[in-house]
Formats: sequence, structure tokens, C-alpha cells
Amino acid sequence: MKAQTALCIVPTGFGILSGYITRYSKEAFLSDIILNSSFYDMAVNFDYLYQFAVRMSLFIAFNLIFGVYIYKNFCTASVYVFSRNSNRTWWFLKQCMQIALYGIVYMLLNLTGTIVITMIMHVTIKIDAGALQLLILYFLVYTLWLYITTVLINILAMYTNSASSFAVVSVIQLLLISLLGLFNTVFPIEDNPNPGRNIKMMLANPMAHLILGWHDNMSEAADNVKQVFNITINAEHTIVYYTVLAALVTIAGIISVNRYDIIISDHETGGN
Repeated sequence: MKAQTALCIVPTGFGILSGYITRYSKEAFLSDIILNSSFYDMAVNFDYLYQFAVRMSLFIAFNLIFGVYIYKNFCTASVYVFSRNSNRTWWFLKQCMQIALYGIVYMLLNLTGTIVITMIMHVTIKIDAGALQLLILYFLVYTLWLYITTVLINILAMYTNSASSFAVVSVIQLLLISLLGLFNTVFPIEDNPNPGRNIKMMLANPMAHLILGWHDNMSEAADNVKQVFNITINAEHTIVYYTVLAALVTIAGIISVNRYDIIISDHETGGN
């Protein structure tokens, strides 16, 4: 299946499934639908973290589809590609921008699938006051994370191969999810007279920032969402954090693609 075809089918399918599973009454706020299409009701115990890992399949699917989007040029036609693009930095940045654009489209189709199936099920969707703000947060946070992980897979593939790099990044994401469980046992925040250090440790985990229900600056429809340990994450801090990670990954990629010995190596076949 071509990447562009999968880009249309996969997120829409996930969105339709999510909308079908979630049952609304005759009316629903757009904010509720956005929240139900995201990680919003998580807590740091096994049941919730298991749900978190399952819901990550939407993101891992994107990683799988575009995990070789940049790297494939190094395997099949590197001499041709780079003879026409002497400025490898600019070429790489254009590839990264395309991945970011695909990420936006991916999340848009996912949410659209949910909205369409919800309307087919005769639910009236009301646009509430905070929906736009929440929608912006939804696209910024999730597109940035898709960008970070997918570009990282492409970079690692230059040194190993596509299968290994995909597996490494997927395992890292699942490991980071499991580490959130430590803040319910090993590094407790609840019933802790001095939880400051543990709170900082939890917020250093990038997976915590994927959970929209833990953020402030959200819509009124989200006010009743359970906040883990009564802690909220500042939405602006999440965007800055992810932007810094995205910048670091991009810089690492620029350094990598400008190394000639990497460009001519084909790790998929083991040849040079």
C-alpha cells in the first residue's frame, strides 16, 4: 500500500472505530469529541496505562507508514537524488516539512472520521466556546509528536535499518508509558508531603504531555475530566517542550544526511 493511500485509509479507519465505540446521547459538544479522540482520561495505574499503549497504535501506524519516507532515498537512488540536490540540508528540511504536513492531514482525517460516524449515528454536534482552543492544542501536540518520532526513525535507519529503527522508537514510546506507572508507586506524588521533585520527573516524560486531559487552558466541556493527582500541565510548556525536541531531532538529521559515508550505505541489503 502506498504511503499516500495509507495516509487516507488508516487514520479515517481509526477515527470511525473510535466514534463508533464512544456512545453519545442525542447531543455532543465538539470539545467532547476532540477529547474522546485523544488521550484525555488517563491515570497512572495499569489499566489506564494499558489503554494508553493501545491508543498509541494510531501514532505507531503513522510511524510505520512514514518511517522510511526520508531513508528510502538512501537505499534506492541516493546518487541520483543527491546529484540533483547538492544542498542536502535544504533537501532534508523539505522532507521534514512534508512529514509535518502529512502529520496534520493524518490527525485531521482521524478526527473527521470520528465526527462523520458520530453524525451518522444521529448525534447533533454543538460547537462550544472552547472547541477552537482545544482543537489547536490537539493538532499542535499530536503533529509535533508524530514529527519527532517519525523523523527519528528515519535518522536511526541510516545507522541500522528501517525495521530496527521502527522497533527501537516503538519500544521507547511504550517504555516511557510504563514509566508513568512509577509515579503511583516508586516515586509517589499523592500523599507525599514534598512531591515537587517527583512532579518534575513525571513532567519530564514526554508521554505525559500527550494526555490532553492533564492540560490547563482547555474548554469548559473538559473541566470535569479527571486530573491525575490534581496536577495540570501548562499547554504552552508542552508546545515549547515538543518544539525543542523537534528542533533537536531536526538538527541530528541535518548532521546525519551531510555525512557522505551514511548516504552511500544500504543497510537494508547489507551492501555499500
